[in-house]
Amino acid sequence: MIAWCLEHGISVIVADPRIDTESRDALERARDGHRRILALYPRIAERRIYFRRQDKSSRQSRHKASERIIGVERDRMICALLNKAANTKRAIVTLCDTDLSDDAMSLCRVLLENSVQLQWMLHDDWVSRVDTYSLFAAALSRRIANVSIEHFSGTDLDELARTTLADTAAAAAVDDVFSGKWMDWARFDDPARPGKIKIVKLRDMIEELDPKHVGMDTGHVAFAGAYLDGCHYVHSLPPSLLYILKDLENAATYELRERSRSERALYALQQSNFWTLMAIAAVNDRLGVGLDEEIQAILEFLKDLPQTSDGESP
Repeated sequence: MIAWCLEHGISVIVADPRIDTESRDALERARDGHRRILALYPRIAERRIYFRRQDKSSRQSRHKASERIIGVERDRMICALLNKAANTKRAIVTLCDTDLSDDAMSLCRVLLENSVQLQWMLHDDWVSRVDTYSLFAAALSRRIANVSIEHFSGTDLDELARTTLADTAAAAAVDDVFSGKWMDWARFDDPARPGKIKIVKLRDMIEELDPKHVGMDTGHVAFAGAYLDGCHYVHSLPPSLLYILKDLENAATYELRERSRSERALYALQQSNFWTLMAIAAVNDRLGVGLDEEIQAILEFLKDLPQTSDGESP
């Protein structure tokens, strides 16, 4: 299901010069796509997919008899990621509805990362991937604990941090899987280099999921386009100022105020639709929800935005 969606629907997140980005018809169709995705939410609940019991983490390869066994809630972890995607989507739509589409673009990158990681985790060896992601929480907790001890010594945070660091089972697992580091959670044994670790980056995840749209020089179109476009807004790089600068072009004096813009609303809405739908498709595949036909129908709907009458750039 995921492979089909990526192969046939990637055009949804690619800017098309034939689409008038301020067309009311196009915007309304994107919003209709949003409503159709919202209508899927109760359909998932209707399927009554029950959570399975907690299991031992497959990444806790060594522990002493006196140490606790690290458990993982795989089903709840992946469903939590899907819920987070739904929340981020709602935030994007809210910003677009209030003419703050520039700011929505930052959240589009957040949603893209959420969706791609979820899709990739549920692809191939999903148990190992979800367990690694879950265990990374311990690596981050230990990092926060070290920061607390160094900067908040003698406070309640200091005591809580030392309790966290005293967990020898977590310490051993974090050291074994992440080498004590707290960056780049997707670390696995490299089958091509025995004894070495392979770190899987977001770009690698996208290209593994959809090798068809990978360019020779720039990589996958979603990474080279949608992801890097979102980075401009997350990091306040010059392209993120384009429409704000337009407002200032003819001004003789400066006035500090909120400047609402809607030019990127269509693109942000379409991205929020596509990446949320892909996240739903990933969970649908893994948990057997049975919404294949509905997901395919929505994707086909999203691809069919109205173009300008002459088919040329507006």
